[in-house]
Amino acid sequence: MASFQAGDTFFVRDKVGTDKGHLYVVLCAPYGKPLLVLALRFNTAQYDSDNTLILHPGDHPFINRPTVVSFHSLKKLEVEKLLHLERLNMPDMFERKAPVSSELLERIIEGAKKSEDTPELILAELKVQLGLKE
Repeated sequence: MASFQAGDTFFVRDKVGTDKGHLYVVLCAPYGKPLLVLALRFNTAQYDSDNTLILHPGDHPFINRPTVVSFHSLKKLEVEKLLHLERLNMPDMFERKAPVSSELLERIIEGAKKSEDTPELILAELKVQLGLKE
């Protein structure tokens, strides 16, 4: 099993026995010790969602209805823990999905910089990892 890179996506079910889960997208290459990635999730658009970036069918194969990028969910994830979930070989709990396009990844990163919901400290860390000045 390979590690993760910017643009990779994976689906994680909230808990065994539920239909609910989320698609996550990795925003940067692994870094640090332990190895970390910064990732956030997509959610079905709701009336009170952060509308900074709304995705539609065609933006990614997994998306089949209006979907928001949940910038408030931007967080650090340990690569080894993700790989452990993958090694369990339980696709109903964890499954890699198609990566996002480079264009969509760029839109997501720009949205993270614009959204008032993005956690400031994690956004600062993302900017460092991506080599962004602003």
